[in-house]
Amino acid sequence: MFASLEPVLFVPIGLLVIVDIWAFVVCVMKGKYYFAVFGILFHPLFYIGAIRIAKPDSSWAKSRYGEEKMRIARERFPQAAIA
Repeated sequence: MFASLEPVLFVPIGLLVIVDIWAFVVCVMKGKYYFAVFGILFHPLFYIGAIRIAKPDSSWAKSRYGEEKMRIARERFPQAAIA
């Protein structure tokens, strides 16, 4: 009975796991460690952390942000801003 449902459930569950892992990695790269850790328990936090602006001292911001985005990040996170 349940054997016929396995292929149907495998694809959406697999895609959800892949998207969650991607969002976890993005949160860590953006310096959003609390979103990454608590996102394990409450999945929408993964997506919130992945969408919001990165901390200015994170690897994500250093490699992907131009002057304007970095200025916004420094205004948003003044305690994490670097010179």
